[in-house]
Amino acid sequence: MAALASFVGLLAEHAQVDPAPADLALTREGAAAPVQHITATLARINDVLARQAELRRLPRASVVRLWTLYESQLSACEAAMRDTALWERTAPEQLGLVRRLFEWMRNACAGVAENQTFACEMRVHVVANTLLLELLERRNHACEDAERTETTRAINMGMQALANMCTANPAVQTLVWPFFAAESQLLSTFLLLAEPAAAKYALVWIHNCTVDSPANCVALVDSTPGADAVASMLKMFSDEADDNDANFNLCFACIKTLLLADLAPRIWTQLDKIEDTDMSNAHVALLKALDGLASPASGARLEARLPLTGRLLAGVLVRTVARMAALMASPDPQLDATTEHFVTFAVLILQFLCAASLVCEPGDKEAWLDAGVVKALLDLLAGVSKLQPAMFGKTRAQPEQVQGNTFFMLKVDIIKVLANLAFESRRVQDLVRRLDGLPLVLSQCVIDDLNPYLREHALFAVRNLVMGNAENQALVASLEAREVVPNAMLDEMGVHAQVDPRTGKLRFVQPGHAAAAAAAPRGGPAADEGDADGGAASDGGGGGK
Repeated sequence: MAALASFVGLLAEHAQVDPAPADLALTREGAAAPVQHITATLARINDVLARQAELRRLPRASVVRLWTLYESQLSACEAAMRDTALWERTAPEQLGLVRRLFEWMRNACAGVAENQTFACEMRVHVVANTLLLELLERRNHACEDAERTETTRAINMGMQALANMCTANPAVQTLVWPFFAAESQLLSTFLLLAEPAAAKYALVWIHNCTVDSPANCVALVDSTPGADAVASMLKMFSDEADDNDANFNLCFACIKTLLLADLAPRIWTQLDKIEDTDMSNAHVALLKALDGLASPASGARLEARLPLTGRLLAGVLVRTVARMAALMASPDPQLDATTEHFVTFAVLILQFLCAASLVCEPGDKEAWLDAGVVKALLDLLAGVSKLQPAMFGKTRAQPEQVQGNTFFMLKVDIIKVLANLAFESRRVQDLVRRLDGLPLVLSQCVIDDLNPYLREHALFAVRNLVMGNAENQALVASLEAREVVPNAMLDEMGVHAQVDPRTGKLRFVQPGHAAAAAAAPRGGPAADEGDADGGAASDGGGGGK
């Protein structure tokens, strides 16, 4: 008690705060005074420091003593919490004191590098860590709502104090951050148990210590406690439905910093261990964060070349498509929850690879090809075409049903990645031909409600696949139309389209004449020529496959 009185007395003199009448017993010599009264004086000192930034700089003559006394007070509070009998008698006043002590540290370290350094040298963060972990444990076992509320307020203030201790001070971060990233369970425990409104304190702390510091990012991701914290952030990121929510934006800012350091492969590996699977919801959240990185609202390109991330996702895509192969190979494939999960994986990966393919180096693309990404793209395109044939005209009145479809834009995403890979790449051109992929790509030159602008993207892909490649050009020239994709609009008009077996051209006939035309001998007159009902056939360009 005497040390506490001395600490608050020195601060009161510096901040020119007079003790309240009930606190007259508080002196620099440490005369006894009730804890509640000392806490009240400390609260008034904190208010002054919050308003007057210049008073946060402590007198040189007493700064060392003040931080020494502060560290001892935190240790005394921690010891009081471990004394069950003492805690039961004094919990309310102890919690109030702890909160005010953390509040003083928060204010004193706000923008004052000298105080941050002294706190680090006195290893205040180590004592604060122990105290906060004890508070988290106490809160979990608190029986009274009032105690739980006061404990939460003290914890939140402590997290703010530690965040301010590290903010904008690389020297302090170098000494303090490895402890919290690799040794302490505080960040992971707090994020796991924190209420949504309080999570921001840890998120701000993490962001301030990792932004512009690749070494701090690695320290967080590579350790078990740090990886647990990252997993908690991904869960929080995934759970937040409103992308305007402060926690959502803070989570994304923290995760984005890690991703821009090209640490996605390390995070993925840690998630495999934590979740005991490589296709968990946490993995999906990581893919969504990468999608946000690759598809910013501004429409700008991917901010940085991320070669390790690209190689990771190319491999994940290959494995995902291989797992889907058995589902898509059945005679009557069905869309179930497992397939939908695979498709979600594929969509998010494709969107990142599409963006990454615009900024990556040739060596990066070669690594994707070595992983088998071209075959995976063609296998996926063939499988999706089987599971969900092209739709046209059937859903125009229900656009929300189109956009809510599991396969919405999936073919477009596949074709875009394939087109980007094929650009000025003889290896990709030849590989697509050897895998019989050219006819498959050509068959996408159709209108499909589920894949807006699929035809245009497919034509661009064909252009990249045949440019400067005589073998591919010859193969395309040798192809002929075999059948017509069903078209709901023509059905509504009472007209059918078919390929003329003599000329290979497209012709339109009425339903009654279609059967007659099919029965006519090859080389004989068409059944609809000179039709009395005016159902003459007309040749059209395109539309076959």
